[in-house]
Amino acid sequence: MNSSQIKWSTLSQIKSILVKKWNSGIFLREYIEPSDLFPFRIPLRGPGSGDLSSQFDLARSWVQQFLNIDTKQLFEIKWKQVNNRILGQNQLPLAVIFHSRENLLRYINKESDFKKFIQSSQDILNVFPELKEWVLKHPFALIENPSDVNRLIRITKWMKATPRPGIYIRQLSLPDIDTKFIEKHKKLLTEWFDIILDSSVIDETATGVKGFERRYGFLEKPVQIRFRILDKSCYIKGLSDLTIRADEFCSLNPDIDTIFVTENDINGLAFPMVRRSIILFGRGYGFEYLENAHWFHNKRILYWGDIDTHGFVILSQFRKLFPSVKSFLMDRDTLLAYRQYWVKEEKPSEAMPENLTSEEYSLYNCLRSNLFGESVRLEQEFIPFDRICKLCDEILNINSAVEVNADT
Repeated sequence: MNSSQIKWSTLSQIKSILVKKWNSGIFLREYIEPSDLFPFRIPLRGPGSGDLSSQFDLARSWVQQFLNIDTKQLFEIKWKQVNNRILGQNQLPLAVIFHSRENLLRYINKESDFKKFIQSSQDILNVFPELKEWVLKHPFALIENPSDVNRLIRITKWMKATPRPGIYIRQLSLPDIDTKFIEKHKKLLTEWFDIILDSSVIDETATGVKGFERRYGFLEKPVQIRFRILDKSCYIKGLSDLTIRADEFCSLNPDIDTIFVTENDINGLAFPMVRRSIILFGRGYGFEYLENAHWFHNKRILYWGDIDTHGFVILSQFRKLFPSVKSFLMDRDTLLAYRQYWVKEEKPSEAMPENLTSEEYSLYNCLRSNLFGESVRLEQEFIPFDRICKLCDEILNINSAVEVNADT
């Protein structure tokens, strides 16, 4: 057996064990909830009686490292006596014992971090003792951001005194606290607020960092909706391309007949003029911002998305809100007519959309099963513009026919 095969404990391994224990948080949690952790004992793996005979020089060198160390004042070495029939009695180190937390931390150079934890945890628990379990679960958060703790405490005190404040975070006037600081610590503040605040002032339906404002009653940045009016006679104060707040858009109710929706901004800008119509610039997934647009139910709605799996899932979501929605340029004939423009869809959807027509669902399944090729995708912008114009002419003719019938 050579020295590289020896697996006896070394001083560097002892330190590694202690650092690993430190990283688990055990020494920090023990400060909050004292236990019988100390004296802290680390058993040593060393040579047996047989090794003393066969590997005597290596064993003697191994023992010597414990005799020569200059940090014995930080810990005690426990020895045991081993009897060898050839070598007689020998003393071997059995364990290293740290009798105090202070000495252990000094040995692994964590005194400074521990002091930060003590100060931060005391500052928090003196004001909010109910955060004890949080401190036990997240001890290193108090070491990573010690200079932030007092500011986080002041925010939380203010929040407890002013639940659901109804202001923008930017309007919060506390010394040394700005919007960026709160943005940076939204996750931590969410954890604290959920513990500190009464459940009656928390909107449980709003989750994650993006739902922070709504969850705790701050004003949210308004969703902006962009749309183009496709008929000059319907312009609003001479304006045709507008971006307004979602709540204002939902109450707009313009005097039009048709709403086009497209997910591509350039398509929205280039879309041809159509009598008594507007085109809405889509926002991809999620249509909550249109829930109060009740006037949509009295209009003809035409949706144009990419021909890929996600395009049909988005269509399904939109139709759940407005069941009368019809898709256009999202059919099999259109897909096959422009094969030269196909690209590969990254991460196709595995969803099972419930609000598709039988034709749409059939095409969706063909895409998902790679019937036409692997992850086929036809993006809206590759469909020739004259094809769009022709479709709009057809729509105009339909609208004209409807008007004539109504007059008759």
